[in-house]
Amino acid sequence: MVYHRKLEHLPGFAISGSEPAHLTVIAVLRGPEVDGLASEIERLDGRAHGAGGDTLTAELADVVAAIDLVLDASEGRTDRRGAVHMGKTTANDDAVGGHAGRAAAALAELADPGEVLITGGVIVEMGDDGFERFATGSMGAAELDGTSYAVYTIRRRRGGAP
Repeated sequence: MVYHRKLEHLPGFAISGSEPAHLTVIAVLRGPEVDGLASEIERLDGRAHGAGGDTLTAELADVVAAIDLVLDASEGRTDRRGAVHMGKTTANDDAVGGHAGRAAAALAELADPGEVLITGGVIVEMGDDGFERFATGSMGAAELDGTSYAVYTIRRRRGGAP
């Protein structure tokens, strides 16, 4: 079964007041020449931010696509590191500049060269397709932008096709 779920409004869920919230997938890549991935992010119906330097941040709707993107960009590259995090944003939030974006950037800083880290919410959302394709390992908890998250390493399973 192929499972690619697009994240949309969560019924009845609000951050503050009556404004509905969205779960946003934030992927962060650090390393040389990551700006060349902006067109791939757009192909995945995502939005790229910060292209042009050694850091590229992307908002994507599909968790599995975000993991694939970061793994593809980091695989075999000891000069790159990456992270995928999910956070709540409202229509008025700048997801990349808000808490979700800062937490994803902090997570990427924790990654060793060539490593990709994810938070616990990503594991929950990756579904059956993700569990069949990816292997994870617990790193414990880390404080990211003032909030504690469960952090995991992620890699492709042997034979786990992108």
